[in-house]
Amino acid sequence: MLWGSFNGYKVALVQSLEDLAFIRSNLYANILVGCDSETTGLSFVSDYVVGICLSTGRTYSKADYVGYYIPLRHYGYSRNLPIKEVMEFVQFVIDNYMTAWWNRSFDFSMLEKDGFKAPFVGKTHDIQFMAHEVFNDRMPKLKDWAKRFLKFQTISYEENEAENNDFGSTDPEVSFIYAGGDPLITALLGLKIWSDYPNIRKIYSLDNECGEAVRRMTQQEIYLDYDFLDAELRRSNAQMESLRQQIYQLVGYSFNVDSGPQIAEALGRFVTLTVRTEKGGLKVDKNVLATIDHPLAKLLLEYSEVSTYIKSFVSKMCSWRGTPVRINYNLTVALTGRMSSSGSKGNDYYKPFNGQNCLRGSTVVYSDTGAIHLDSVSVGSRVWDGVAFREVTAFYNKGVQDVYRVTLDNGRSIDATLDHPILTKSGFRPVSELLGVFVALSGFVVPNGLDAQDMSTFSWQKVVSISYIGRDVVYDITVSTTHRFAANGIIVHNCPKVEVKAYLHTHPVLGYCLTDSPDGAVCDSDGNPIKYKTKAGLRSAFMPAPKDDADWVVLGADYCVHPDTLITTIIGDIPVKSLIGCTVDVLTPYGYKRASGFHYTGRRRQVRLELTDGSVLICSPDHRLWIRRGCEDMWCPAGDLLATDYVYTLSDATHPVVVL
Repeated sequence: MLWGSFNGYKVALVQSLEDLAFIRSNLYANILVGCDSETTGLSFVSDYVVGICLSTGRTYSKADYVGYYIPLRHYGYSRNLPIKEVMEFVQFVIDNYMTAWWNRSFDFSMLEKDGFKAPFVGKTHDIQFMAHEVFNDRMPKLKDWAKRFLKFQTISYEENEAENNDFGSTDPEVSFIYAGGDPLITALLGLKIWSDYPNIRKIYSLDNECGEAVRRMTQQEIYLDYDFLDAELRRSNAQMESLRQQIYQLVGYSFNVDSGPQIAEALGRFVTLTVRTEKGGLKVDKNVLATIDHPLAKLLLEYSEVSTYIKSFVSKMCSWRGTPVRINYNLTVALTGRMSSSGSKGNDYYKPFNGQNCLRGSTVVYSDTGAIHLDSVSVGSRVWDGVAFREVTAFYNKGVQDVYRVTLDNGRSIDATLDHPILTKSGFRPVSELLGVFVALSGFVVPNGLDAQDMSTFSWQKVVSISYIGRDVVYDITVSTTHRFAANGIIVHNCPKVEVKAYLHTHPVLGYCLTDSPDGAVCDSDGNPIKYKTKAGLRSAFMPAPKDDADWVVLGADYCVHPDTLITTIIGDIPVKSLIGCTVDVLTPYGYKRASGFHYTGRRRQVRLELTDGSVLICSPDHRLWIRRGCEDMWCPAGDLLATDYVYTLSDATHPVVVL
């Protein structure tokens, strides 16, 4: 054996079957055996075990208790042990001795691929369950707990420099110290938790058994009645459309029924709303709507419930046709219990939503030089958005993804990922929700991929089928101004907006900033780090971290104006710098509306705009202005304005309502 040291404990690399026999002779009935596996990755569907980690000894002292690593599949290593003999040894240990694991479900599922027969708990213990029960830690991490409770200096997985997280690519004569340390930590933590927190003993035995029961449940395929689900999606979409029309009829105009501010505007015409959000806006969530005795509130509540039913359940289940579906549980993540049915990272038995938002390369788009395939579009091209030709500002190859064919009742079709948004009468909705829904077709048609006709109006066709057609390379583009384009004549949204979750930190210059680390973050009254994420529909509100730069700060890419810019409020014109931290009613195309969240955003590049009436505005280039360009009203970034654009100002406050 090759020997090393880990926090004063001995660790060893097993290099022969004789070494394995030595470990077997040092197993004791009254000593807990720490266990772990090293793998090619986190998928127990496509990855496999490359080594076994064990810890044992006569006592738990540093002189006696030893961590061992048994290499099985390290690439190019000449002293890997035979898998059959090692798995027989592992089976013997687990069947006859008390063992401790950290996330036993993962290790068992990996070991089973090499013939291991997992007992229904038997003498095995999952120490991660114990850790969760102590402080309700959402997802206890072994290294964090070792630092906190054992005061160990740990080795991070990244320090092994495994290629693509494949431990088999490491040199076991170097990485065995890391591998041999994990079972040591696991066993010692189990002993400490069991001793120091006796209150968990009342529930732990139940959790320990439930964990194995749930693991076995996740491996059983579930069979769904997709014909029923398709019919249910059509029925639910028809119900939602009927509710939307009833709402419009009652209010007297159409609006975005999924927008909280627009719901509040419509409902405020009939009742007095009093409940406000933390930012000062009027609150109109399900709980508030349920307390309002008015027909409009009841319709809005029913609409919300049907919408949630479609998005959270029916449309997702319809999308699983042709793929195995299995239950997945997070075994420690739920705060109100030890099990949650949401997807957990690394569990391939969970069928996740696609999340790629792309179209097949053969999709036809119409440029100002003729019809071309999407995979041939280049940055700088101008493509038809249903009303005008718009510049392509970015092109994306999203790799190979699951592709679905959306077929309309006129025979037209488009191949896309399940979450690609397509324009409907109620706004953009993902492919997964479109069965039975009317979608927008561009006024132009391309019968042979060449001719454009009637390029100014939309028509509407119903989606009659959504079917899985296989995997293919998919693409997307970003289109200026309207962020949409005609694909196979169907109006689709362009590349998805980036959403970045980050933690709030203090900053010596900006006051506050966002980073990806919870360490040192500003905490709420309960001591939890404050987290933020960008809102759907905004542009990239935060800049992502450079891949190789750990010391980075995410700065908000908010739309900004100069501190001296005058804001028209109900009490007069006030410089925006004087409104920081305030809540005040400001003039909008809808009249005076409550505004809050004025904040300093740091030093930014500025542009200076001067209008023909002498008005001047200094703002960031991406700050959007409501303008008229030709015959079309639109939002336009300040940096993209043309000398011929008409910018709406205070004198146009009576202009017809701006639809956001």
